Amino acid sequence: MKVEETPLQTMKREVYEELSIEGAEFRYLWSTDYYASLERTVIRTWFFASDVTAVWPDHKLREGKAVRAFRFEELARLDMTQVMYQALVRFHQQGDGRP
Repeated sequence: MKVEETPLQTMKREVYEELSIEGAEFRYLWSTDYYASLERTVIRTWFFASDVTAVWPDHKLREGKAVRAFRFEELARLDMTQVMYQALVRFHQQGDGRP
């Protein structure tokens, strides 16, 4: 996150930089603090949700190796941080992700 950006601005910029998706509406879900052992500090992470169904056909992968949708049951087999997995479980358990 750039110093002058809000978490929402950062989310929109990153989604555009990585997937060329613009104009999606993002809804704030929650934030959480966790200890990042690599950085040896506490990091705050913000979570947002967005339905990108309408703009997905126009996406272009710019960063990373691949992109695709996953069924919830597949998530446990993916390589991701614990905080990310816990956020996805929480989102799934809450139905639409609303706190």
